[in-house]
Amino acid sequence: MPIPLHPGSHLSAPHRPGTEPPDPEAPVFLFRVSDIPSNRGYFRLATMDEAVGFKVSFVFPNKDKYEGECKKTSEGVLERNGHGIHTSANGTTYIGSWKNDKMNGTGRLEHPSGAVYEGEFQDNMFHGAGTYTFPNGAKYIGPFNENKMEGEGDFIDENGVEWIGTFHGSAAVGLKQKLKM
Repeated sequence: MPIPLHPGSHLSAPHRPGTEPPDPEAPVFLFRVSDIPSNRGYFRLATMDEAVGFKVSFVFPNKDKYEGECKKTSEGVLERNGHGIHTSANGTTYIGSWKNDKMNGTGRLEHPSGAVYEGEFQDNMFHGAGTYTFPNGAKYIGPFNENKMEGEGDFIDENGVEWIGTFHGSAAVGLKQKLKM
């Protein structure tokens, strides 16, 4: 059960050998992230204004890291809300907007393979206008619907040849090469 925060509270990480000892006056609180119910970790609170939210640095037990803005729910749980950077232990990085502890709004998701998605997110999925760059350099520019390419879009292959067509997931019916005049 998370401990509710009060205005003026300060959070700090546990002391680790070889680092500066924490302020003995600063209480340490445990929190859980709402979409990972069994997850617990320590937050370091940088600033706090309940009307605006919290700026935190958090390291998850699986070594994922989040730095950015959070808000407190009515249950007293901190959720990612606002702008933040989440870096997974495998090197996947998301930089962008969060709402209700999920990627929502605009952002950039970079995978260690070199694949990059930049655009709109809804509930942790590519949803709306976006650009997906494949590890080989090919690129899709167009609408996404729940992580799938969906609708009229452009595709630039690894050789720089541009194509246009209607996409449905991985299929592109009637794909036509764009001619440069």
